[in-house]
Amino acid sequence: YRSAKFDNVTDGMLYGAAVSLGFGMTENFLYFSGAADNSTIWLYTVILRTATSALVHAICTGIIGGVFGIFKFQRSYFKSIFITGFLIFPMLIHSAWNFLVSFDFTFLYGIIFIVICIIIFWRVYKSFINSELKLIREELFDELYLANYIDFISSNKRFRKGWIDEKKRNKLITLSTTLAFRKNQLKKFGTLESNSLSDEIESIRDKIKELVIT
Repeated sequence: YRSAKFDNVTDGMLYGAAVSLGFGMTENFLYFSGAADNSTIWLYTVILRTATSALVHAICTGIIGGVFGIFKFQRSYFKSIFITGFLIFPMLIHSAWNFLVSFDFTFLYGIIFIVICIIIFWRVYKSFINSELKLIREELFDELYLANYIDFISSNKRFRKGWIDEKKRNKLITLSTTLAFRKNQLKKFGTLESNSLSDEIESIRDKIKELVIT
């Protein structure tokens, strides 16, 4: 949460999902070990938990990571309360999943439930991606030395080859994206943080100019 690389909502969603996969791997190992005496049950357990349980965990902790991303750069005195309150939502998702797959007559509903959750999570993730691309474009619009590259940096076209030297592409995307988020964060912070952010912004600008001019 305190890392300087944690800049936005989608970072939180990805970090949260990554944390869950580490937890899920450990939990699954315990389940697989417990079912090792019966090959049929073991195979069923491996297939079910690998295909579904890992995704449930990824969705639940991804939601929490996203909430951290939303509130990290907010000045609200109540953000700790909001973050704690949002814990209830993924808990309800996980509880519903546990209940539905615990009984034969509700198992199919559990599979349908998690498929719907996956679709919703992905659509929300994509919506935040689009919002962040828009933010990047708005924040970099007045950086004239990026005029030839802004259409690529602020869209999915940034993954294409050929719009800049391939040796520079990833570095330019990283620096430009960081610059956009730092400028946005500067608008939200007070005096103490502003001094530090201003220095970082100028440093990033110098690195970008050196990259695109040379």
